[in-house]
Amino acid sequence: MARRYSQAEKGKWQAPPELPAKRPPVRIPDNANEDLIEANRLTIIGRLTNPQILRKGLSWAVGNGETIRLWDDPWLSFSTPSKPIGPPTKESLAMKVSDLMCPLTNRWELEKIRKVLPQYEEAILMLKTSSTHSHDTLFWIPEKSGAYSTKTGYGIGRMGTGTSNSDSDPVNWLKHVWNVKTAPKIKDFLWRLLRKAIPVSANLERRGIASFNCKKCDGQEDDLHVFLKCPLAEQVWSLLPTTQTPSSSLLSIAAMIKQGNSFCPLPPVGVTSPLWPWALWNLWKARNTLMFENRAFTAKEIVLKSIKDAKEWSQAQSINEVPTPRFDSLNPYHQRSPCPPPTFQPGTLVVKVDAAWDAKTGKCGVGGIYTGEIAGLPPLISKAFSHVSSAIMAEAFAVHRAVSSAVYSNVRSLAVLSDSLSLINLLKKGEYQPELFGIIFDIYHYVPLFDVISFNFISRSFNSEADLVAKSVLAEYIMNSSLGVETLV
Repeated sequence: MARRYSQAEKGKWQAPPELPAKRPPVRIPDNANEDLIEANRLTIIGRLTNPQILRKGLSWAVGNGETIRLWDDPWLSFSTPSKPIGPPTKESLAMKVSDLMCPLTNRWELEKIRKVLPQYEEAILMLKTSSTHSHDTLFWIPEKSGAYSTKTGYGIGRMGTGTSNSDSDPVNWLKHVWNVKTAPKIKDFLWRLLRKAIPVSANLERRGIASFNCKKCDGQEDDLHVFLKCPLAEQVWSLLPTTQTPSSSLLSIAAMIKQGNSFCPLPPVGVTSPLWPWALWNLWKARNTLMFENRAFTAKEIVLKSIKDAKEWSQAQSINEVPTPRFDSLNPYHQRSPCPPPTFQPGTLVVKVDAAWDAKTGKCGVGGIYTGEIAGLPPLISKAFSHVSSAIMAEAFAVHRAVSSAVYSNVRSLAVLSDSLSLINLLKKGEYQPELFGIIFDIYHYVPLFDVISFNFISRSFNSEADLVAKSVLAEYIMNSSLGVETLV
């Protein structure tokens, strides 16, 4: 017979048990994220978000100047992020860069600059603003294009890691290593030497290997000891037939390698290539032979071996060298096939432009010649500019002048010819370059006003007329400036 369960057994009419008390929410403690940023500073995310890296590479290109803080934002240079050094006055503390510009023409006002930042007058006038109002733009100045790349971001990040062993005057890798006239294996050895990647005791100790002393003199072994401070190394350098020898007071191998150009071989040796890289190489081989084979070399043997190796390598280069025809070596322009002007549709206004730039004074002259089967050709382009920072900026001024003159002459079809290949490629791609931002912005602003417009490269030999005009304008401007006469508009 089935059994009936009571209410208590079924759990009915029972008071519910007390619920456990809620745990209070755990508040995440405040914590600085400097360690997290430092740990990830060289990852892709770290390079994109690390403010330390961004500060070292970003700089403003002045458009209308309304978003750039005068004292707090970098805007003074396109070589390195630079901002004015104060202290600012109470009146100028909240100023924007636009406060130094004319609101109608968007040009710099010299009186305002001299009142607020007189010490930066030259640097500010080097920044060319657009004649049409544009927005301020951030550029990544380690890249020529102004666009961020992980390569340059990583390089800037490594500058602060402390892994570099250069002195305050850094090693120029091309000049001091890769362009040294010596064998490729020696260049590789110099690179490893500068990167502390050779297995001397001091370098191995940093990797957890027990230290050991120099087997020759029982001194503490590091790279400076092996190649300069060891008695054997001192004897080698004193016997090496060079005009100068490295000083024993040098503090690093990098300092010695940077002085390599002064260690020239003496004429009686019969070697034109440097001897010092071979001396370093043979000192290293002598050290390894003593360490692992227990065979010692004298300083004289090391010097003779270095001279012999240098001679053999130099002779091998002269045998394998392919002679260059004298015609090509004296006429570099003949190495590139000439690029004549292309043909254009009837009714197209063609303008050849060129610029002449004087790096010493920062002045330039631009010239342009209009041709074409149209009525009412615009006048000859002939103008001078001051505070020009580069040759490509001068060429950009020439193109800007040609395009703006055609716009004001109501030209509908225009072909611009220039012998600046880098500028023409920039315009064809529709890209910017930080130092040219204001000039290029104006050119792109004028482009939609034409029915047809093209930018074309021609060889310098086909641009002699515009080149003559530009040089004449520059010469006249420099002469008038020396006489105290200003000819700029």
